Amino acid sequence: MNNLVLMSTLSLAILLGDALGHTAEASEGKAGKGPRHSFSELDANSDGQLTKEELENHAQARFEESDSNGDGALSRDELIARGKSKSEQRANKIIERIDSNGDGAITFAEMQEARGGRLFEKADANGDGAISEEEFAEMKANRKARRSNKSD
Repeated sequence: MNNLVLMSTLSLAILLGDALGHTAEASEGKAGKGPRHSFSELDANSDGQLTKEELENHAQARFEESDSNGDGALSRDELIARGKSKSEQRANKIIERIDSNGDGAITFAEMQEARGGRLFEKADANGDGAISEEEFAEMKANRKARRSNKSD
């Protein structure tokens, strides 16, 4: 299970980021247009590679920032307050999709589980256990192309 949590961090922290906050792109009205974090922001030790540990630590910190009441779970109100969900209806759908224990809130573990671990492996094109800046850029480009194809 721990390996699943580690492997799914890329999806959580970079691609989807449900309820994990805002960035410069979000403040410029570009929320939902792709990865919200820059490579350098995620590369905590500035070694030019993103490891599962770096991504997990970043995601955990963002989750905790979003958890305004500190109860270890994101409620509908916290999702709305972070700006990920523009309405109660959207927040309810997010919770319905991710809340595996049915308590009406989303824990960090539930978010990790919902995302699966395949995205880290896909982004790590050379299989070395880390994501380079080039692999990160390619992942962003692929995501942008998929989104563009969906809107056509």
